[in-house]
Amino acid sequence: MKRILFVTQGDQTTASSRHRVYQFVPLLEKAGWEVVISPAMTAAEYRIMSLRADPLTRGRQYWRIMMRRFRDLHHVREFDRVVIQRPILPSPWPFMEKNFARHNPFIFDYEEAFYLPADSSTNIWGEHRQTQRISDICGLAKKVTGANEILADFARGHGTEAHVIPMAIDFEKAADAVARRHPNQTFTIGWFGSGLTQPSLEKVIPVLKSLHQKAPFTLKLIGGTPHQVTHPFPVEWNHWEMEKENDHLASFDMAIAPIADTPRHRTRTSYRILQYLAHQVPVLASPVGIQAGELKEGEHILYARTPEEWSDKIVMLMKDESLRIRLATAGRDCVRQNHDHNLVFKKLLQVLEAE
Repeated sequence: MKRILFVTQGDQTTASSRHRVYQFVPLLEKAGWEVVISPAMTAAEYRIMSLRADPLTRGRQYWRIMMRRFRDLHHVREFDRVVIQRPILPSPWPFMEKNFARHNPFIFDYEEAFYLPADSSTNIWGEHRQTQRISDICGLAKKVTGANEILADFARGHGTEAHVIPMAIDFEKAADAVARRHPNQTFTIGWFGSGLTQPSLEKVIPVLKSLHQKAPFTLKLIGGTPHQVTHPFPVEWNHWEMEKENDHLASFDMAIAPIADTPRHRTRTSYRILQYLAHQVPVLASPVGIQAGELKEGEHILYARTPEEWSDKIVMLMKDESLRIRLATAGRDCVRQNHDHNLVFKKLLQVLEAE
């Protein structure tokens, strides 16, 4: 039996690790692989780091991560394949990747353009070092797997064999959740995100305030932080729970996906949009990201660029059930063609089994 080590950013409560690694474990085991996963942080530790902890706390956590990675190095030669999911350490220099490369050639997997400036960064030197770090890691890797062609091309530009492994959705779980769906008492507009993406949602709140007087609805939020401001419309906030994720997604009558127009977002595949459509939920989104070229306006999805467009198209979807059904069905079928996790797994398996 072949053995594979995944060096991940977090456990399965961490979105990137769950989407890029953990969901493929049962399929890998069925294909005859013994899978070992070594997360950098537990769920609790990742939460602390995400909340911008004080320097002392972050320093201690950095030390724990480094010690775990040195333990991984001690055993890395025991594996037939090693996959590093995202950079190993929050460091400007890839010294740990260099050590891994000396012990066992690795595959580097990433789903976001970390080589571009961070959305909130103003440190020019830090941005340059981050770009160089990803370039160095791609150069050190035996192969690179990226979530889209832009990421794969960046790796190829550094002389490394690169493959596209798209973001994957488990359509069987999505279909089960849709089958359990119950009609909402009031029209439900859904949003699923985090504290990092919530500022984009806040920009749409004024539109929703003005709309509620014309057409009552409930805004259902999954993730992020509860709103402290009282809104003139009902807001249902739900803490994210992995076991309830699919049922929450399937409960929306429509979903909104406002996305900030930044360099990283333009090269990113919005996983949330893929999830909404996989659960047969019609989507109104900002035309930002890789999926904007994949999902056609009016056929699979609706896009909004201005407050007026957000307002008009929300009302359009609320009033036209046939439009909601048509977009949700066509959108689901489009996403399934490229992102069904069984199809994506076949691509991943080919990369892993090729010498």
